[in-house]
Amino acid sequence: MHLLKLSLVMAAARRSTVIHSCDVIMANTILTFAEYSMPKAMGMFGRGRHSIVTHKILELIGNSDGCSMKDIIKYVQQDLDNLGLLGDLINSLKAADKIQIHEGIFYPKKEARNLEDTYLVRPSWINAEERRY
Repeated sequence: MHLLKLSLVMAAARRSTVIHSCDVIMANTILTFAEYSMPKAMGMFGRGRHSIVTHKILELIGNSDGCSMKDIIKYVQQDLDNLGLLGDLINSLKAADKIQIHEGIFYPKKEARNLEDTYLVRPSWINAEERRY
């Protein structure tokens, strides 16, 4: 349904009343990018009780060149009733392979993801007629 709606928008943007393959390709590319970016927009930890704190911890670690437990405590102390829970949250991030720990410093575990992994359209898939749009 989303693909159809976006295809209609793409056709309308070209001031056409007919959906062409270039509209479908562009709509699919937009949907793919949105799906690829969705964890950032929605938070990747769902609606769990401590998902917001877990996301904050991961955000802190991901935006630094490494941080200590002291840095993390300063960042989330107001969000937790019990700081003892912090160890469990960090262990769950480590178990989920989201962070790595080296000599007491926490680092993000980066995903190696190429554009090919997102199923974006390759220029070789588009014929000459579609390229002129």
